[in-house]
Amino acid sequence: MSNARSGDDGGLGGNAAGNEALVEIQTRLEFQDRTIAELNDVITDQQKQLDSLSRRLEMLGDNLKVLEASVETEQDDEKPPHY
Repeated sequence: MSNARSGDDGGLGGNAAGNEALVEIQTRLEFQDRTIAELNDVITDQQKQLDSLSRRLEMLGDNLKVLEASVETEQDDEKPPHY
């Protein structure tokens, strides 16, 4: 039977490499979590801007309809120049 401690590195080399790999994975995960949170903030801000712009566009469209109706009414009330 072989003893796990009988290796030339005392059995710590594989464990140290495993710890380094685990730290690397944890570091990457933390970076990805932070990146996802930042991207979520950007998307949330963009959605708020889109909502605001949509409301403004709708208001401008409504104002345009009112102005068009006003111009049409004024033109209907005017008599032709030969009267």
